[in-house]
Amino acid sequence: MVTSEMWNEKKGACLRSFDEKEAVDSVNGALALRPQIEAIIDKIWDEGFDGIYFIGIGGISMSGMALLLQDAGFQVCGSDRAPSATTEMLEAQGITVFYGQRAENMTEAGRIDCVVFTAAIHPDNPEYKEAHARLLPCLTRGQLLGQI
Repeated sequence: MVTSEMWNEKKGACLRSFDEKEAVDSVNGALALRPQIEAIIDKIWDEGFDGIYFIGIGGISMSGMALLLQDAGFQVCGSDRAPSATTEMLEAQGITVFYGQRAENMTEAGRIDCVVFTAAIHPDNPEYKEAHARLLPCLTRGQLLGQI
């Protein structure tokens, strides 16, 4: 049985580990980026962006967004580490999936106007580096999801 003393002790430990300044800085950082994110999204929807490349397309959220954008008329492709039931389903729907994350995938993909990547993608990822070298607009999964 959990007593009120045990609960208060646990609650206090959780509150002590919460860094309010870090949380405020994180929110303020996200708010500061909002105009840039909205500008990219406006271009996607309004200015004829067509090719959207997903780094980590096999994830449940990324695959769902890829299908939504494909249904909306965008040319969608992307990469993932290895084949899975999800990537096979995407391929069956006509989405090109590259296995392994290599800069060459982005050349083979054709026209890319925007890149979407997951939090699991690090700055040393070859595709991430290639997207930045090409000065392509890049959105995190969460940024795109927040705009759909």
